[in-house]
Amino acid sequence: MDEADILADRKAVISKGRVRCCGTSLFLKNKFGVGYHLTLVMRDTLPDKTSDIVNLVCEFVPKAKYSRKIAHDLSFILPLNSVDNFPLLFTTIEEEIKTQSRGLNIISYGVSMTTLGEVFFRLEKNEEDLSEVNDFPQATQKHSTYLPLILESNYDDKGKSMQDFQTGDHEDSEIMVDNAVELRSDDIIKKPFYIFFAMLKLRMLCLMRDFKTFINIVIITLIFCFIGILIMGHEMIAPSMKPLPLNIGTFEVAIAMHNETSHSVARLSSHISNDMKVEWYNGSFASLLNKSSLNLIAAVNITNCCHPSNLSFSIVYNDTQIHSLPTVINTINNAVYRMMLDNASMTQNRTFTLSTHPFQKISSSGNFNYLAFIGSFWLGMGLVIASATIVIDAIIDRETKSKNQLRVNGLSFLGYYGPYILIFTGIMIILCFGLLCLLYLFKFECLKETSALIPLLGTVFLFCISSVTFTTCVSFVFNKAETAQTHMANMIIFLGLIPFAITTALYSVNSDSMAPYIAHLIFSVLNPMYVPYSLFYFIFKVPSACRLNLALSCSSQYLNKEVITLVVGTLLQIPIYLSVLFILDYGKAGGSFTDFVHQIFRIKSNMKRKTSVSSNAIPSENCDLKAEQEKVDSFIHGSIPPLSNYPVIVVQNLKKEYLGKGKLSKLCKKKSKVQVEPKVAVKNLSFVVESGDIFGLLGHNGAGKSTAIRLITAEETPTKGSINIRGQNIVPGISDVFGLIGYCPQHDAQWKTITIREHLELYSVIRGIPTRKIKRTIDSLITGLQLEEYANVQTQHCSGGTKRKLSFAISMIGNPCVVLMDEPTTGIDHYSRRFIWDKIITTFQGKQGAILTTHSMDEADTLCTKVGIMVQGELRCIGSTQHLKNQYGAGYTLEIKLNHSDGSTSILERHNALKLFVDQLFPEASVESDFIGRIVYNVPQESVTSLSMCFTQLEQAKENFKIEEYSFSQTTLEQVFLNFAIYESEL
Repeated sequence: MDEADILADRKAVISKGRVRCCGTSLFLKNKFGVGYHLTLVMRDTLPDKTSDIVNLVCEFVPKAKYSRKIAHDLSFILPLNSVDNFPLLFTTIEEEIKTQSRGLNIISYGVSMTTLGEVFFRLEKNEEDLSEVNDFPQATQKHSTYLPLILESNYDDKGKSMQDFQTGDHEDSEIMVDNAVELRSDDIIKKPFYIFFAMLKLRMLCLMRDFKTFINIVIITLIFCFIGILIMGHEMIAPSMKPLPLNIGTFEVAIAMHNETSHSVARLSSHISNDMKVEWYNGSFASLLNKSSLNLIAAVNITNCCHPSNLSFSIVYNDTQIHSLPTVINTINNAVYRMMLDNASMTQNRTFTLSTHPFQKISSSGNFNYLAFIGSFWLGMGLVIASATIVIDAIIDRETKSKNQLRVNGLSFLGYYGPYILIFTGIMIILCFGLLCLLYLFKFECLKETSALIPLLGTVFLFCISSVTFTTCVSFVFNKAETAQTHMANMIIFLGLIPFAITTALYSVNSDSMAPYIAHLIFSVLNPMYVPYSLFYFIFKVPSACRLNLALSCSSQYLNKEVITLVVGTLLQIPIYLSVLFILDYGKAGGSFTDFVHQIFRIKSNMKRKTSVSSNAIPSENCDLKAEQEKVDSFIHGSIPPLSNYPVIVVQNLKKEYLGKGKLSKLCKKKSKVQVEPKVAVKNLSFVVESGDIFGLLGHNGAGKSTAIRLITAEETPTKGSINIRGQNIVPGISDVFGLIGYCPQHDAQWKTITIREHLELYSVIRGIPTRKIKRTIDSLITGLQLEEYANVQTQHCSGGTKRKLSFAISMIGNPCVVLMDEPTTGIDHYSRRFIWDKIITTFQGKQGAILTTHSMDEADTLCTKVGIMVQGELRCIGSTQHLKNQYGAGYTLEIKLNHSDGSTSILERHNALKLFVDQLFPEASVESDFIGRIVYNVPQESVTSLSMCFTQLEQAKENFKIEEYSFSQTTLEQVFLNFAIYESEL
């Protein structure tokens, strides 16, 4: 709206495809605006005279509407048709400022024209049905500054007249949930058990609504494991080698015999010939070398005969025939055996059988089993990839600031990571159970041995816990989920694979030395990703070793020192990496080592940071800043007031420095010629926010606003200074203090797959809302913010305005004493912005306070009771918006439009005469734009000594020069801000 007001000569408003109106800013403001905004500034040390001031204004302008009271500023809406009454009203106010004859305690005042944004809002509301207007909460209609803009005919009904004020309708009233359900501070009790299950429900919902990702994890893991099982199965479950019978049928050859004795061997040769062909030779070895002897299996020389008990012989065998020697000996033994049996019938089927039974076939031997290595690689990689994939949620929570939002709302470390580890450990157990089922289907021998099954199941279970904890620690390397999805799986795989390869290589070189076991011990204790690779390797290589050494007992070999080391090491990994996770999370949340030590040893949190006393603050010539500093010091170092009168937040001398490159280079280089000073983001920031205040922190990009908010929420640790909320200093990790803060971040910290109602339910439990009041609390919020249509819609399907309403609703749950709103209306349409403004105005009128950062000066002017403008990290001015306009404003803007239809004099003559008149009235005024019949002046502040005199002269000129319409308005807060921005650019 400001851009259109400044740059465009004529503005057209389009709604539902047609032009609603068109004209200059002056025309639109006079035609559709509500009139002038009158703001009076009162002293803050004297009794409240609000009622008397309202009587004074309505005495001269009966149709004036009381708007609201912001701290010590009173706002009224003066209708345009009462401009002729302004001189008398302003004259009376100016006399009261000088003489204080009525005792109204007015010290200054200002008047400004309606804004183009208000005109747009009014036209927008005219498009809606009146029944929708009646659906607004009653308290909202009563206290909203902008709801009277809905329809001109309804203005009198919804404004605050003198009668409304006398009946007490102006009293503070909050429309938000906590008052609606009569929530008392005593009702808010945090129950860790309920919080645990609320977070557990959140994780389950996220998992179920992103089921495709879960299925992908399961499928990929099982595919990798299946590949590993097939490779191991080639060795571990190879078919058994069958025995080979050795008889004469195996060899279709003959045997040569020679009798060296004087006895007959006919009977022996007869029995031998029953089994194989017998040929006689002369006993000469040379005779066996002729070609006809090549088919002989052996040659037997009988040296002693013929009784079986003293039979002796020598054998020359053909070694080209495998197993020829045992076959010949068995044949002779059978012949002797038959000779010993007298009965022929007894010799039938009475023979010795001979067979060879080879060792079981294996793929490798020795200390290194390459098939077990490759199979373990695939099995381990499947489990490792699963553990690396499921922790992406933790990175998403940090990237979207959901983790920080939970922490600021008081969720503890265990409250967040307990359900997180439980859910993802359960997923890992499901995957490992699927792997064990595959191993059972392939009938692996290790599953038949109790000594192997118990350490396998125990180590796998412990690995499920330690892997989730470890990969969560590794996830802190990444700030974006997209980067983690690309690189984290590879990183985790190699974190396990490289140590596994090193260990197996050492074992294959020299398994008897201590070096392999020492490496195995170190990796088992410190590297969870090493565990699945080595576990499968050392268990599944046992059957191979047993087959190579029949003397070994497989049952005892499964419980070797390597496997026992893995079990103990995996158990130790859990507390080690839980501690590492706590430290990393603490640091990510802005904690320092000093704060960590203080928390570990339970040292009180109200310790003072270095140089936090006010004497070290840079003195300022600004009396407002000095007064604010004195007020801060009175609370910090003076007598402590009752808690009911204590400000909601006191910030004292807050400073934040970032290490420059010059100092960092000292760590890497011996000498650094270029010395870069530390960057000061926030410098000696001090202010107080009391109950009912909305403190606006303004500044351009890089001025230090967001850094200040991060310091207050303990996302970062201040270099010096203190932040005190209701008497308690903020220290990272202290959840009790964070429970007093509500936070509406600049970027919506919400889960995409969770509905609006589920978000509110979660934060209600975290805030400690009683279970019986949670539903009414949420229903009141949803109704008050008009979210009924989207209550059960996932946030990924909601508009930007709806998400901002949800963020605001979350910040208001649980009666926080101070609410931090970081650009709460950024990126949303004008109507939604005005709606949220209404809710903020009507909410912060009681015991709550707020800090608002914004780039919209209109928003700050509308909402803030006190404004501070930051330049280069330092607060340059502070006070109410009207006070800053009077103190630092550029003056007033005078816009005049002449009537074209006057026939007595030409418009050119009247235009020139008007310019002479303005030059005499405001000699130092400058022309901003000059067209025939329309002229705009910038009037310096010092040229306006009396508003009553100015309006008196302008009313006379309206008759004399036939002025159709004019506006005389004080410059906006935007100009004050720009003046400081120009000052910064000149530094």
